[in-house]
Amino acid sequence: MKKTLSLKIQKNSIASFLYFDTLDISPTAFQLWRMCLDMGKIRGETARHMQPKEASLRDIISFLDDWEKKGVVICENGMYTLAKKYEHFAKRKLSIKYSDEKRIGVKKWTRLFRYIPFIRGIILTGGVASQCADKKSDWDVLIITASKRIWTARALMAFCTHFFGKRRYGIYTKDRFCLNHFITESSLEMRTRDVYSAKEYVFAIPLCNQRLYRDFIKSNLWIRSFFPFWEMPRTQHTLCLARGNYGEKIQHFFERLLSWDIVEKSLRSWQKKKIQKNPKTRFPGSYIVAEDEALIFLPRPHGPRVFEAFKQSMFEYEQEKKYQR
Repeated sequence: MKKTLSLKIQKNSIASFLYFDTLDISPTAFQLWRMCLDMGKIRGETARHMQPKEASLRDIISFLDDWEKKGVVICENGMYTLAKKYEHFAKRKLSIKYSDEKRIGVKKWTRLFRYIPFIRGIILTGGVASQCADKKSDWDVLIITASKRIWTARALMAFCTHFFGKRRYGIYTKDRFCLNHFITESSLEMRTRDVYSAKEYVFAIPLCNQRLYRDFIKSNLWIRSFFPFWEMPRTQHTLCLARGNYGEKIQHFFERLLSWDIVEKSLRSWQKKKIQKNPKTRFPGSYIVAEDEALIFLPRPHGPRVFEAFKQSMFEYEQEKKYQR
């Protein structure tokens, strides 16, 4: 007997699909299920929210099949897109190709940069992780550093990536590390807790140190309030590099040489002055954090713009439904 999804799950599935569309992603049935948004949480409603096992993958597939029969969506190669936006399919498939190529590149360079002193973990985020990158996309990463050495780690990471021509700056973005987010291993809980941030972390891919990545996710289980059906992967991602004993020995050697507090204090003072002088820190709506536990530089955060586009998409969908009635 065919199970009928509750009206709440149907609405949340539709909203999730439109959110994916706003991000220029054509989701698979599995993605739509695991990353089904709880709109009640987003709207701040006090009513009962979705529960982790309230809908199965089979339920979502059945719902999408019905939607496809009605001509609302089109399925191609396991991916779904709105029928009225079918022309976007070619671009989105190309984005997956670019993302896969860029993943290979970032893994190659992570083999080297993970051994920079005081670097403890590198997590891939952004368009490459969610497979919606374009040809000129950079590599968005969240970098986890040793406690009380975040300023030293950032300075060394910036120097090394710049030396090898792999740090994003100015017009140079393609296949370069975007060094805009550092946290320490003793402060893994994220500052921002909105739907866009939650989306970033459910798509995130550990490039090294699987154990620390799991600790990071456990410290941020609030993301499941936005995506109740999501579960942390139980196996190690193919991009995640195994430990290298020889590299770690070299890393520890240089850490002993640079472990003086005066080094950290001097680099903190120097970098804070540069941050304060940077005009981007004063952009309207910018989000800048320069503390000993977190360094975040988002002069133009994507989250608010994506959410406004999502609300507009939801409004247009509701208007179309009224017109069809």
